[in-house]
Amino acid sequence: LQTVFNIKPTRIFTIPSGTEPPADLMPKEEARLKVIRELGLNPDSRFIGFVGRLSEDKGISVIIKAFQIIESRLPDYHLVIVGLGLDAYIEALKKRAAKLNISDRVHFPGFKEDVWPYYRAFDCCLLASQDIGGVPFEGVPQSILEAMFSSCPVVGSRSGGIVDVITDKKTGLLFDGKRPEDLAEKAITAVTGQHASAKRAETALEMVNKKYTIDAMGR
Repeated sequence: LQTVFNIKPTRIFTIPSGTEPPADLMPKEEARLKVIRELGLNPDSRFIGFVGRLSEDKGISVIIKAFQIIESRLPDYHLVIVGLGLDAYIEALKKRAAKLNISDRVHFPGFKEDVWPYYRAFDCCLLASQDIGGVPFEGVPQSILEAMFSSCPVVGSRSGGIVDVITDKKTGLLFDGKRPEDLAEKAITAVTGQHASAKRAETALEMVNKKYTIDAMGR
């Protein structure tokens, strides 16, 4: 609102859409093994993921390029991209992964009614949304809030409402949305620096419970 319409921040008050978390979350190790069975992978496999609409403005191609760097340094990791998009676009993403020689590490399980086990299985959840023509389109991202509620470390681009919920180095990590190498470095930091990531995830969960649930929205 400030960027597009030049409205003073004192005139803006937002009520973000609240998350609807489940009563119980699957234990993380159980969720990881569930995804391993679904994808038919090695029991030592670990996951970085994305959940949401599959489109170019969500930066999926940036995530795939970044994962090429991640996979070269963390060979046990797989990228899981959960969601729906146009068939032609998904096919283009698969061809991109093949061109980068990582197609065996990039998975498209499609739309899932219950996404919570995936957040629990991920060691890091990514959102690489891009500004369109210099204008941010991303509002408060539900996928990031859901990942936070699942105690999953998050890395997001500095775009739109992402920066409203990810405070860099406090509730997650932010990266330059145009630089896949920056995303790769931040994701690697998130999954290897477990103590710091756990602290950020704890702070993020406290924030979501306080401000971003349906109950908080109602209040």
